[in-house]
Formats: sequence, structure tokens, C-alpha cells
Amino acid sequence: MYTSEAWNEIGLLRLLDTDVRVYEGARHAAYMDQPERFRKDVLDFYGTITRPDKPAA
Repeated sequence: MYTSEAWNEIGLLRLLDTDVRVYEGARHAAYMDQPERFRKDVLDFYGTITRPDKPAA
């Protein structure tokens, strides 16, 4: 999830039960500035998702 430092500092994202990844030096489109890292982060995220019709492994 892309977020500004302001949101992170306020701590509002804690309410969302989410994982925050900060891409230092990246502009708004982190997937363009750091594509390999973004790809890895997306695949890691997909690995945490469980389908409601299947039990977690």
C-alpha cells in the first residue's frame, strides 16, 4: 500500500490492520521507480491471502 509519511506518523493505518511498505526515494508510482521490489512485495502480499472457501494451509 502506498502511503504518505503523514499517515504513517499519525498511526491511522494501524486501524486498518495493514502492512506498510515505504519506498525510500520513490515518487508516487513506486512500481515504476522500484519495479523488482514492488513485484516482490505484491507476490508476498498475495501469499498472505486466503480464500474464504478454502482453509488456510
